[in-house]
Amino acid sequence: MTIVVDIVDLINGSMRSLRESEQQVATVVLADQQFATTASTTELAKRANVSATSITRFCRALGFKGLREFKLCVAQNLAVNAHFMANSVVRTDSFSELVASLTGALTTALSDINSDLSPTAFPEALDIIASARHVSVLPVDQWSQGIALDAHVRLLRMGIESSVHFAVEEQRMMAGIARETNALIVIAADGGNPDLADLIDLVGIQDAGVILIAPSLNRGQAFSGTHLVVRNSSPVEMFAQSAVRYRQSIIIDILCTGHSLNLSEGLAERRRQVEQQVPPPLKREET
Repeated sequence: MTIVVDIVDLINGSMRSLRESEQQVATVVLADQQFATTASTTELAKRANVSATSITRFCRALGFKGLREFKLCVAQNLAVNAHFMANSVVRTDSFSELVASLTGALTTALSDINSDLSPTAFPEALDIIASARHVSVLPVDQWSQGIALDAHVRLLRMGIESSVHFAVEEQRMMAGIARETNALIVIAADGGNPDLADLIDLVGIQDAGVILIAPSLNRGQAFSGTHLVVRNSSPVEMFAQSAVRYRQSIIIDILCTGHSLNLSEGLAERRRQVEQQVPPPLKREET
């Protein structure tokens, strides 16, 4: 089964990291995908009111080698959408293939974790959790919010004071007042997220225990804390976000299990009632 990139989801998810000229190209593509499949570089640049160079940069920013590969992906999306709209009564015919592809991506994620985990970073992360009086969990993007909520609940069940903060303003405040006794777990699905860069700059001037669960950072971005690297799928594919979330979840699971084993009483997570905390509703960014 050939995995087709969900181009609409990919563009919307990348919009904040694109340059202004690249965002103009993205708007044109989303408004008329059919035009995008046939337009030349000059035609697309003219409609978006940008230079031809911006078209190339836009394609590469999304993980494609150039316009030709990008146009092929858009055409595949249109073909797949047309197939499902025309055959809605037999959608389940390919369900087994969908499940096989998704579980294959998650199996790969497990294998990646096994090879990527640093033998020194995890003990450092466990020491940070063990010595903290309070742990603040900061999900930098919407894909990490569910994992962050799970981490927060699991920490509470092990008797660790914990809080989870979804709002950017709250996250920056927590990063600004972080100390060794008030540790941070920062979770991100994209190492190049500008909000992540801002948080790293804030905690860089603090004497704080910070655990970062994220893909590799942009070149030139320094981080002095404990980085548990999550491999980001490249080239981007339909199940890339699921695989990243799965890798994040595995790391949280290992951290919590490791801390539980290190408890002096040797107890597993307690069956403790935790007050319901619901993250804010996610809204698709306006383009």
